[in-house]
Amino acid sequence: MYQLRLRYNCQLLKAIESATELLKENVTPEVIAKCVKLPLEKVLELQKQITA
Repeated sequence: MYQLRLRYNCQLLKAIESATELLKENVTPEVIAKCVKLPLEKVLELQKQITA
């Protein structure tokens, strides 16, 4: 159980890092959400943090 949670958290962290870098390269949030498999709402939240 612990290993599954750890693996999920690592995958989520990598997806967030990738999404952040793609946002900095001006890739649209919709494309990012689709490619890194994050909810669009999360990508938009990241975008707000970057532009703040």
